Amino acid sequence: MSVRYIIENDRVEFLMVGRYTFDEFKRTCLEVLSDADFKPCMKGLVNLLQARPNPPTQEMREGAAYLGAFKERFISIWVVLAPPDPLTYGLARMFSVFAESKGVQLEVFTDRKQALNFLSGSNGQSAWSSTASPVENNANY
Repeated sequence: MSVRYIIENDRVEFLMVGRYTFDEFKRTCLEVLSDADFKPCMKGLVNLLQARPNPPTQEMREGAAYLGAFKERFISIWVVLAPPDPLTYGLARMFSVFAESKGVQLEVFTDRKQALNFLSGSNGQSAWSSTASPVENNANY
């Protein structure tokens, strides 16, 4: 399977490796829901550092709708950790727009430390200052 997960403290980290499908991600989400360590409304980190995503736009829209349907019971705040290559980062940003249209808070980072800092912030509220853009705060991009 190209999608694995780790539950640690108040977050679930999804590890995507190589090419993966949305169906694999959904199956992994169902595994997380049945894991004894899972607690509702944890925070989610999708780690794409070893992934080679190339999802069709419709699959990304369906994925965003899936997250939106479960946001109250599953994971309330999401972070995507993407490599700084323009394709993967751009796909992650595109997915974040679809997710946000479904009421899911999802931020994209290229730096693990910044992603974890965001998740550990007060209730996951944005770590961006009022004057700096996400790209300025995400210096590795």
